[in-house]
Amino acid sequence: MPIEDDIRAVAGRIPSLKERLNTEEATKQALILPFLQALGYNVFDPTEVMPEYTADIGTKQGEKVDYAIMSDDAPVMIIECKKASDKLASTNQVSQLYRYFSTDTQIHIGVLTNGIRYQFFSDLDSPNVMDTTPFLEVNMEDLNPGVLEQLGQFAKGFNVDETVETASRLRYINGMKEVLTKQFNYPEEDFVEWLGRRVYAGRMTQTVREKFTALTRRAFHEFVNDRITATLRTAQDLTQIQEEGEITPQRAEPHDESDGQDQPKIVTTAQELQGHEIVKDIARDVVDPERVTLRDSQSYCSILLDNNNRRLLCRFYFDRSQKYIGLFDGSRHSGGTLVEKRHSIDSLNDIYNHADQIRETAWRYLES
Repeated sequence: MPIEDDIRAVAGRIPSLKERLNTEEATKQALILPFLQALGYNVFDPTEVMPEYTADIGTKQGEKVDYAIMSDDAPVMIIECKKASDKLASTNQVSQLYRYFSTDTQIHIGVLTNGIRYQFFSDLDSPNVMDTTPFLEVNMEDLNPGVLEQLGQFAKGFNVDETVETASRLRYINGMKEVLTKQFNYPEEDFVEWLGRRVYAGRMTQTVREKFTALTRRAFHEFVNDRITATLRTAQDLTQIQEEGEITPQRAEPHDESDGQDQPKIVTTAQELQGHEIVKDIARDVVDPERVTLRDSQSYCSILLDNNNRRLLCRFYFDRSQKYIGLFDGSRHSGGTLVEKRHSIDSLNDIYNHADQIRETAWRYLES
Protein backbone atom coordinates (compact mmCIF):
# COMPACT_ATOMS: atom_id res chain seq x y z
CA MET A 1 0.00 0.00 0.00
CA PRO A 2 1.46 3.45 -0.93
CA ILE A 3 2.49 5.78 1.88
CA GLU A 4 -0.32 8.18 0.92
CA ASP A 5 -2.95 5.49 1.51
CA ASP A 6 -1.40 4.52 4.85
CA ILE A 7 -1.42 8.14 6.02
CA ARG A 8 -5.05 8.54 4.96
CA ALA A 9 -5.89 5.39 6.91
CA VAL A 10 -4.40 6.93 10.06
CA ALA A 11 -6.29 10.17 9.42
CA GLY A 12 -9.50 8.18 9.04
CA ARG A 13 -9.25 7.06 12.67
CA ILE A 14 -9.22 10.59 14.08
CA PRO A 15 -12.98 11.41 14.09
CA SER A 16 -13.90 8.40 16.19
CA LEU A 17 -10.92 8.62 18.56
CA LYS A 18 -9.98 12.24 19.23
CA GLU A 19 -12.58 12.87 21.95
CA ARG A 20 -11.21 9.89 23.90
CA LEU A 21 -7.53 10.78 23.68
CA ASN A 22 -7.23 12.70 26.93
CA THR A 23 -3.61 11.82 27.67
CA GLU A 24 -0.36 12.13 25.82
CA GLU A 25 0.30 8.40 26.02
CA ALA A 26 -3.10 7.54 24.52
CA THR A 27 -2.44 9.97 21.68
CA LYS A 28 0.93 8.38 20.99
CA GLN A 29 -0.49 4.87 20.84
CA ALA A 30 -3.59 5.71 18.80
CA LEU A 31 -2.27 8.26 16.31
CA ILE A 32 1.41 9.20 16.45
CA LEU A 33 2.98 5.73 16.35
CA PRO A 34 0.63 4.62 13.53
CA PHE A 35 1.63 7.81 11.69
CA LEU A 36 5.32 6.89 11.98
CA GLN A 37 4.48 3.36 10.81
CA ALA A 38 2.72 4.86 7.79
CA LEU A 39 5.99 6.62 6.94
CA GLY A 40 7.71 3.23 6.88
CA TYR A 41 9.36 3.17 10.32
CA ASN A 42 9.43 0.12 12.56
CA VAL A 43 8.24 1.70 15.80
CA PHE A 44 9.31 -1.41 17.72
CA ASP A 45 12.95 -1.09 16.62
CA PRO A 46 14.93 1.47 18.66
CA THR A 47 17.53 1.68 15.90
CA GLU A 48 14.80 3.34 13.84
CA VAL A 49 12.52 4.96 16.41
CA MET A 50 14.07 5.65 19.82
CA PRO A 51 11.48 6.44 22.52
CA GLU A 52 12.36 8.75 25.39
CA TYR A 53 15.52 9.94 23.66
CA THR A 54 17.79 11.62 26.22
CA ALA A 55 19.17 15.08 25.53
CA ASP A 56 21.49 16.78 28.05
CA ILE A 57 20.63 20.47 28.02
CA GLY A 58 23.12 22.72 29.76
CA THR A 59 22.82 22.15 33.48
CA LYS A 60 19.73 19.99 32.94
CA GLN A 61 20.93 16.44 32.54
CA GLY A 62 18.72 13.67 31.20
CA GLU A 63 15.89 15.71 29.65
CA LYS A 64 14.02 13.56 27.20
CA VAL A 65 12.24 14.04 23.90
CA ASP A 66 9.39 11.64 23.14
CA TYR A 67 10.87 10.07 20.00
CA ALA A 68 13.99 10.36 17.90
CA ILE A 69 14.16 9.02 14.35
CA MET A 70 17.53 7.31 14.10
CA SER A 71 19.92 6.74 11.23
CA ASP A 72 23.28 5.00 11.71
CA ASP A 73 22.83 5.21 15.49
CA ALA A 74 22.38 8.99 15.38
CA PRO A 75 19.18 11.06 15.69
CA VAL A 76 18.13 12.86 12.51
CA MET A 77 14.65 14.00 13.55
CA ILE A 78 13.13 14.53 16.99
CA ILE A 79 9.44 14.45 17.86
CA GLU A 80 7.76 16.10 20.84
CA CYS A 81 4.25 14.79 21.51
CA LYS A 82 1.22 16.36 23.18
CA LYS A 83 -2.26 15.05 23.83
CA ALA A 84 -4.83 15.41 21.06
CA SER A 85 -6.68 18.29 22.73
CA ASP A 86 -3.58 20.49 22.96
CA LYS A 87 -3.52 23.40 20.50
CA LEU A 88 0.27 23.43 19.92
CA ALA A 89 0.27 27.15 20.47
CA SER A 90 2.19 27.71 23.71
CA THR A 91 5.71 29.15 23.74
CA ASN A 92 6.71 26.49 26.27
CA GLN A 93 5.91 23.67 23.85
CA VAL A 94 8.06 25.17 21.10
CA SER A 95 10.86 26.04 23.53
CA GLN A 96 11.22 22.36 24.51
CA LEU A 97 12.18 21.47 20.93
CA TYR A 98 14.28 24.63 20.74
CA ARG A 99 16.42 23.45 23.66
CA TYR A 100 16.88 19.96 22.18
CA PHE A 101 18.14 21.42 18.90
CA SER A 102 21.06 23.17 20.55
CA THR A 103 22.37 19.96 22.13
CA ASP A 104 23.00 17.92 18.98
CA THR A 105 24.41 19.37 15.77
CA GLN A 106 23.13 16.38 13.77
CA ILE A 107 19.49 17.26 14.39
CA HIS A 108 17.99 19.56 11.77
CA ILE A 109 14.33 18.50 11.82
CA GLY A 110 12.06 18.82 14.85
CA VAL A 111 8.36 17.93 15.00
CA LEU A 112 5.74 19.10 17.46
CA THR A 113 2.48 17.16 17.26
CA ASN A 114 -0.76 16.31 19.00
CA GLY A 115 -1.43 13.46 16.58
CA ILE A 116 -3.83 15.60 14.56
CA ARG A 117 -1.62 18.54 13.69
CA TYR A 118 2.08 18.26 12.91
CA GLN A 119 4.44 21.24 12.94
CA PHE A 120 7.84 20.71 11.29
CA PHE A 121 10.74 22.95 12.33
CA SER A 122 14.31 23.30 11.08
CA ASP A 123 17.30 25.61 11.58
CA LEU A 124 17.07 27.65 8.40
CA ASP A 125 17.86 31.05 9.92
CA SER A 126 20.85 30.01 12.02
CA PRO A 127 22.62 26.59 12.13
CA ASN A 128 21.69 24.50 15.18
CA VAL A 129 19.26 27.15 16.38
CA MET A 130 15.70 26.04 15.75
CA ASP A 131 13.49 28.51 13.91
CA THR A 132 10.60 29.84 15.97
CA THR A 133 8.08 29.21 13.18
CA PRO A 134 7.51 25.88 11.38
CA PHE A 135 8.33 25.48 7.71
CA LEU A 136 5.46 23.02 7.31
CA GLU A 137 2.17 22.53 9.15
CA VAL A 138 -0.01 19.51 8.48
CA ASN A 139 -3.60 19.06 9.57
CA MET A 140 -4.47 15.36 9.35
CA GLU A 141 -8.14 16.30 9.18
CA ASP A 142 -7.53 18.31 6.01
CA LEU A 143 -5.23 16.26 3.77
CA ASN A 144 -4.73 16.93 0.08
CA PRO A 145 -2.33 15.51 -2.55
CA GLY A 146 0.14 18.34 -2.04
CA VAL A 147 0.35 17.77 1.72
CA LEU A 148 0.66 14.01 1.25
CA GLU A 149 3.54 14.55 -1.14
CA GLN A 150 5.29 16.80 1.38
CA LEU A 151 4.85 14.21 4.14
CA GLY A 152 6.37 11.58 1.88
CA GLN A 153 9.75 13.32 2.07
CA PHE A 154 9.99 12.30 5.75
CA ALA A 155 9.54 8.60 5.00
CA LYS A 156 12.07 6.04 6.21
CA GLY A 157 15.49 6.61 4.66
CA PHE A 158 14.93 10.29 3.91
CA ASN A 159 17.99 12.37 3.04
CA VAL A 160 18.47 15.04 5.72
CA ASP A 161 20.31 17.53 3.49
CA GLU A 162 17.71 17.27 0.73
CA THR A 163 14.88 17.58 3.24
CA VAL A 164 16.40 20.71 4.78
CA GLU A 165 16.78 22.19 1.29
CA THR A 166 13.14 21.36 0.60
CA ALA A 167 12.23 22.91 3.96
CA SER A 168 13.88 26.14 2.87
CA ARG A 169 11.89 26.20 -0.37
CA LEU A 170 8.65 25.35 1.43
CA ARG A 171 9.14 28.08 3.98
CA TYR A 172 9.59 30.80 1.39
CA ILE A 173 6.94 29.46 -0.98
CA ASN A 174 4.40 29.22 1.83
CA GLY A 175 5.33 32.72 2.96
CA MET A 176 4.85 34.06 -0.57
CA LYS A 177 1.50 32.29 -0.82
CA GLU A 178 0.38 33.96 2.39
CA VAL A 179 1.41 37.35 1.01
CA LEU A 180 -0.41 36.67 -2.27
CA THR A 181 -3.51 35.55 -0.38
CA LYS A 182 -3.54 38.83 1.54
CA GLN A 183 -3.09 40.81 -1.67
CA PHE A 184 -5.81 38.73 -3.31
CA ASN A 185 -8.33 39.71 -0.63
CA TYR A 186 -7.08 43.15 0.42
CA PRO A 187 -4.47 44.56 -1.99
CA GLU A 188 -2.13 46.99 -0.25
CA GLU A 189 -1.52 50.48 -1.58
CA ASP A 190 2.09 49.78 -2.60
CA PHE A 191 1.08 46.65 -4.49
CA VAL A 192 -1.78 48.46 -6.26
CA GLU A 193 0.57 51.25 -7.32
CA TRP A 194 3.27 48.78 -8.46
CA LEU A 195 0.75 46.87 -10.60
CA GLY A 196 -1.07 49.96 -11.82
CA ARG A 197 2.07 51.64 -13.11
CA ARG A 198 2.64 48.69 -15.45
CA VAL A 199 -0.61 49.37 -17.29
CA TYR A 200 -1.35 53.05 -16.58
CA ALA A 201 0.92 55.89 -17.73
CA GLY A 202 -0.91 58.76 -16.05
CA ARG A 203 -0.41 60.34 -12.64
CA MET A 204 -1.30 58.01 -9.77
CA THR A 205 -3.58 60.31 -7.79
CA GLN A 206 -5.59 59.15 -4.80
CA THR A 207 -8.71 58.86 -6.95
CA VAL A 208 -6.85 56.78 -9.53
CA ARG A 209 -5.32 54.65 -6.76
CA GLU A 210 -8.77 53.90 -5.31
CA LYS A 211 -10.00 52.94 -8.77
CA PHE A 212 -7.03 50.62 -9.31
CA THR A 213 -7.55 49.00 -5.91
CA ALA A 214 -10.92 47.69 -7.10
CA LEU A 215 -9.46 46.78 -10.50
CA THR A 216 -6.56 44.90 -8.87
CA ARG A 217 -8.90 42.82 -6.75
CA ARG A 218 -11.05 42.00 -9.80
CA ALA A 219 -8.02 41.19 -11.98
CA PHE A 220 -6.71 38.84 -9.29
CA HIS A 221 -10.01 36.97 -9.06
CA GLU A 222 -10.40 36.70 -12.84
CA PHE A 223 -6.80 35.49 -13.22
CA VAL A 224 -7.35 32.70 -10.67
CA ASN A 225 -10.66 31.71 -12.29
CA ASP A 226 -8.99 31.62 -15.71
CA ARG A 227 -6.25 29.31 -14.40
CA ILE A 228 -8.81 26.98 -12.82
CA THR A 229 -10.81 26.87 -16.05
CA ALA A 230 -7.69 26.10 -18.09
CA THR A 231 -6.69 23.29 -15.71
CA LEU A 232 -10.15 21.72 -15.83
CA ARG A 233 -10.17 21.95 -19.62
CA THR A 234 -6.82 20.13 -19.73
CA ALA A 235 -8.11 17.42 -17.41
CA GLN A 236 -11.12 16.84 -19.67
CA ASP A 237 -9.05 16.69 -22.84
CA LEU A 238 -7.71 13.18 -22.28
CA THR A 239 -6.36 11.24 -25.26
CA GLN A 240 -4.99 7.76 -25.85
CA ILE A 241 -1.31 7.63 -26.89
CA GLN A 242 -0.25 5.46 -29.81
CA GLU A 243 3.49 4.78 -29.93
CA GLU A 244 3.68 4.35 -33.70
CA GLY A 245 1.98 5.97 -36.67
CA GLU A 246 -0.71 8.62 -36.62
CA ILE A 247 -2.33 9.58 -33.34
CA THR A 248 -6.06 9.20 -33.02
CA PRO A 249 -7.28 11.28 -30.09
CA GLN A 250 -9.66 9.37 -27.88
CA ARG A 251 -11.51 10.53 -24.83
CA ALA A 252 -11.23 8.17 -21.87
CA GLU A 253 -14.55 6.40 -21.45
CA PRO A 254 -15.90 5.38 -18.05
CA HIS A 255 -15.99 1.68 -17.27
CA ASP A 256 -19.20 0.04 -18.37
CA GLU A 257 -19.85 -2.87 -16.06
CA SER A 258 -22.67 -4.17 -18.23
CA ASP A 259 -20.30 -5.66 -20.82
CA GLY A 260 -18.64 -7.89 -18.22
CA GLN A 261 -15.13 -6.87 -19.29
CA ASP A 262 -12.62 -4.63 -17.52
CA GLN A 263 -11.91 -1.50 -19.53
CA PRO A 264 -8.90 0.64 -18.60
CA LYS A 265 -9.84 4.00 -17.17
CA ILE A 266 -7.42 6.89 -17.56
CA VAL A 267 -7.48 9.42 -14.76
CA THR A 268 -5.27 12.50 -14.91
CA THR A 269 -4.19 13.19 -11.34
CA ALA A 270 -3.68 16.53 -9.64
CA GLN A 271 0.07 15.85 -9.49
CA GLU A 272 0.21 15.26 -13.25
CA LEU A 273 -1.65 18.52 -13.85
CA GLN A 274 0.75 20.33 -11.52
CA GLY A 275 3.71 18.72 -13.29
CA HIS A 276 2.30 19.94 -16.61
CA GLU A 277 2.18 23.50 -15.27
CA ILE A 278 5.79 23.22 -14.08
CA VAL A 279 6.99 22.08 -17.52
CA LYS A 280 5.06 24.95 -19.12
CA ASP A 281 6.81 27.32 -16.75
CA ILE A 282 10.21 25.83 -17.63
CA ALA A 283 9.58 25.88 -21.39
CA ARG A 284 8.26 29.46 -21.50
CA ASP A 285 11.85 30.68 -22.03
CA VAL A 286 11.85 28.80 -25.33
CA VAL A 287 8.29 28.51 -26.56
CA ASP A 288 4.79 29.80 -25.91
CA PRO A 289 3.57 27.79 -22.86
CA GLU A 290 0.23 27.14 -24.56
CA ARG A 291 2.08 24.94 -27.08
CA VAL A 292 3.07 22.61 -24.22
CA THR A 293 0.28 20.07 -23.94
CA LEU A 294 -0.60 17.05 -21.83
CA ARG A 295 -1.69 13.58 -22.96
CA ASP A 296 -2.42 10.90 -20.44
CA SER A 297 -2.32 7.14 -20.85
CA GLN A 298 -2.70 4.10 -18.64
CA SER A 299 1.03 3.75 -17.90
CA TYR A 300 2.36 7.31 -17.99
CA CYS A 301 1.53 10.94 -18.68
CA SER A 302 3.20 12.58 -21.67
CA ILE A 303 4.05 16.27 -22.04
CA LEU A 304 4.26 17.23 -25.71
CA LEU A 305 5.14 20.18 -27.88
CA ASP A 306 2.31 21.18 -30.24
CA ASN A 307 0.27 18.13 -29.21
CA ASN A 308 2.60 16.03 -31.36
CA ASN A 309 3.61 12.59 -30.05
CA ARG A 310 6.86 12.84 -32.02
CA ARG A 311 7.75 15.95 -30.03
CA LEU A 312 7.90 14.52 -26.53
CA LEU A 313 9.30 16.91 -23.93
CA CYS A 314 9.02 14.47 -21.03
CA ARG A 315 6.89 11.78 -19.42
CA PHE A 316 5.62 11.44 -15.86
CA TYR A 317 5.47 8.13 -14.01
CA PHE A 318 3.64 9.20 -10.86
CA ASP A 319 1.41 6.16 -10.20
CA ARG A 320 3.97 4.42 -7.98
CA SER A 321 5.73 4.95 -4.66
CA GLN A 322 8.91 6.15 -6.41
CA LYS A 323 8.11 8.79 -9.00
CA TYR A 324 10.08 9.16 -12.24
CA ILE A 325 10.38 11.68 -15.04
CA GLY A 326 11.34 10.45 -18.50
CA LEU A 327 13.53 12.77 -20.61
CA PHE A 328 14.47 12.79 -24.30
CA ASP A 329 17.67 13.97 -25.99
CA GLY A 330 16.51 13.53 -29.57
CA SER A 331 18.13 10.14 -30.22
CA ARG A 332 15.97 7.33 -31.56
CA HIS A 333 15.84 3.55 -31.46
CA SER A 334 16.27 1.57 -34.67
CA GLY A 335 12.48 1.43 -34.98
CA GLY A 336 12.28 5.21 -34.96
CA THR A 337 10.90 5.74 -31.46
CA LEU A 338 12.54 8.28 -29.18
CA VAL A 339 15.10 7.07 -26.64
CA GLU A 340 13.89 7.80 -23.13
CA LYS A 341 16.00 8.13 -19.97
CA ARG A 342 14.16 7.98 -16.65
CA HIS A 343 15.23 9.87 -13.54
CA SER A 344 13.78 9.37 -10.07
CA ILE A 345 12.24 12.40 -8.34
CA ASP A 346 11.05 12.78 -4.78
CA SER A 347 8.77 15.77 -5.29
CA LEU A 348 7.31 17.80 -8.13
CA ASN A 349 9.82 20.55 -7.39
CA ASP A 350 12.54 18.14 -8.55
CA ILE A 351 11.25 18.60 -12.11
CA TYR A 352 13.07 21.95 -12.06
CA ASN A 353 16.34 20.04 -11.63
CA HIS A 354 15.88 18.88 -15.24
CA ALA A 355 14.88 22.28 -16.64
CA ASP A 356 17.94 22.61 -18.89
CA GLN A 357 17.28 19.24 -20.54
CA ILE A 358 13.61 20.07 -21.13
CA ARG A 359 14.48 23.45 -22.67
CA GLU A 360 17.18 21.86 -24.88
CA THR A 361 14.66 19.29 -26.11
CA ALA A 362 12.17 22.05 -26.95
CA TRP A 363 14.88 23.96 -28.85
CA ARG A 364 15.77 20.84 -30.81
CA TYR A 365 12.17 20.39 -31.96
CA LEU A 366 11.87 24.05 -32.96
CA GLU A 367 15.05 23.86 -35.04
CA SER A 368 14.17 20.59 -36.78
